[in-house]
Amino acid sequence: MTLAAWISLVLGQAIDVDGVDGAQCVDLVNDWAVRGKGKPRLQGNAYELLAKAPPGTWQRTANTRLNFPAPGAIVVWHADVPSVSIGPFGHTAVALVADVTHLITLDQNWDGKMYAAVVAHPYDGVAGWLTAR
Repeated sequence: MTLAAWISLVLGQAIDVDGVDGAQCVDLVNDWAVRGKGKPRLQGNAYELLAKAPPGTWQRTANTRLNFPAPGAIVVWHADVPSVSIGPFGHTAVALVADVTHLITLDQNWDGKMYAAVVAHPYDGVAGWLTAR
């Protein structure tokens, strides 16, 4: 499924893939992984997704000052990043548009929104991202 087609299905919707704790950020990226990319669900809290992603299925890329995620990449934030109000479970979202200074993603459970919404982020706390192989 294309990223645009998937966005049209989930934008403004509360996505709860696992039926646990309501519509969380990991639920949204897991919907993209399964429905959008045909990959198995990712396991763990948001901050653990980079480390736990199966290497044959996902390519891991560390965030640096000189790179940025492609559209459709799953962006992962570290846990406990006070400058952007990220708590102990981290955060994750799907990249829509990015360059080395701008990051726009499709998020869920961000800024009190328990549904899929477009958000502009700074790179503060971004650990890296996953790209489907």
